[in-house]
Amino acid sequence: MSVWDRGGPPADYQPGSEIEGYLQAMAARDPGFELGSFLREAQGVFEDVTRNWSELDADASRPFMLPELWDAHREGIDAMRSEALRPVVEQLSVQDVRLVGAWLEDAWDCLLVRFTASSTDYKLNRKGKKVGDSSLRSWVEEWTFAKPMTDLTPASVPPGAHCPNCGAPGQGTVRCPYCGQLRTSGRGFREVWKAASIEELYTR
Repeated sequence: MSVWDRGGPPADYQPGSEIEGYLQAMAARDPGFELGSFLREAQGVFEDVTRNWSELDADASRPFMLPELWDAHREGIDAMRSEALRPVVEQLSVQDVRLVGAWLEDAWDCLLVRFTASSTDYKLNRKGKKVGDSSLRSWVEEWTFAKPMTDLTPASVPPGAHCPNCGAPGQGTVRCPYCGQLRTSGRGFREVWKAASIEELYTR
């Protein structure tokens, strides 16, 4: 269920040409944006939030979310604790990540990302007994990532430049092999793009 009070994605999915047109317009005012890098970082947020849910650690996900979404995330974790249950997500694997929407809303850039993933997903009670089906399942979720349109996506530094985070020798990779951080100048990706809504489409 979407919890973002600014609204949600367009009622109908946009044609690829509309999405491409929006990305071109956005890139003109946000030259650091590159779709491949965006989707890789969005997947990292998806994986971290999913693991944090399994560990009942709402605070760890707070920096990645807008306040309204984080409040719902925290309330879900608090409900688990009140029932003396712990969700267990294991063997997490992301099969597909794709952009399915892009639009401007209230001067915010909004990008809708669809994740197809699989994992086990069950609960443990206070005695450590499994509650629910512990077999591997697949699911699809759509996440809206948003940022103010005036904010800039961190630009990657040139391949030969030293890492701006740890000063290691230049590498032609997105992440520094020495410190593991994104090789971008200035603010990090997760300081700019925030998860604004999460909707589970189906599970099988």
